[in-house]
Amino acid sequence: MLRLEARHPNNINFVFIIVEGKSDIKLYRKLFDDTKCIITSVPGGNPRVVDCVQVLLGLNQLVLGVRDSDFNQCYGEVEPTRNIFMTDYHDIEMTLVNADSVLSAVLSEYIDEALDAQLVRQAIMEIIHQISILKLFNFEQSKGLNFCCGFQDLIQFSTMTFNFDEYLKRVLAVTEGKPELGNLEHSMQSLIRQNYDFLQLTNGHDFMKALSSFINHKSGLTISSDSLESTFRITYRKELFQTTKLFTSLQLWGSSKNVEFN
Repeated sequence: MLRLEARHPNNINFVFIIVEGKSDIKLYRKLFDDTKCIITSVPGGNPRVVDCVQVLLGLNQLVLGVRDSDFNQCYGEVEPTRNIFMTDYHDIEMTLVNADSVLSAVLSEYIDEALDAQLVRQAIMEIIHQISILKLFNFEQSKGLNFCCGFQDLIQFSTMTFNFDEYLKRVLAVTEGKPELGNLEHSMQSLIRQNYDFLQLTNGHDFMKALSSFINHKSGLTISSDSLESTFRITYRKELFQTTKLFTSLQLWGSSKNVEFN
């Protein structure tokens, strides 16, 4: 279907933007001019976005992909593939979270108490820091750990602590093959000493899960992480996106192709 659309004469002046998921489509349709571009997603994450763009480029030169950076920018890596652009931080959710005005507005929506958005953001990233480090370890060592288990109930906001040992048990319980982790504590401490940027390290969906638990703890509500992500997308504004490196890169690409789409 995408191949047909990409080479259809009616779409010759449209920019095709390939993103990772349906929630990304909802956000990027706010940020780009949908009278000048077609935004769609492919299942399968970053590799599928890259593969799809490379196939479509054989049919239409006005095709690009926007993918999450994941851990790439922890190492200062740039996306080497033509027409593929990465988010400023670990994923687009962390880009939303990093906007102080957006986080402040979301906190004010659900919590009566006045809170400092920067302090809340840092506290949430720190409380799930061990999860982020474990995921980085898994990424570097290709251990195949399964992170589908929940963790929100393991956070104690009264003491700002996280039961990592129980979380690790849950991860291993749902992981096939029970991989050998070696001296995991030593490996994780070594990664912690690298002092990676929290915004590059933290998975945005993990952040949203922890933040929704924090909001529920403070307010007595039962806000789900999915609902919270939706609130962030609604609150985020195009003017904020225009301050990102991703926007600048896309602008430069558009200028090189003599097209405007954002």
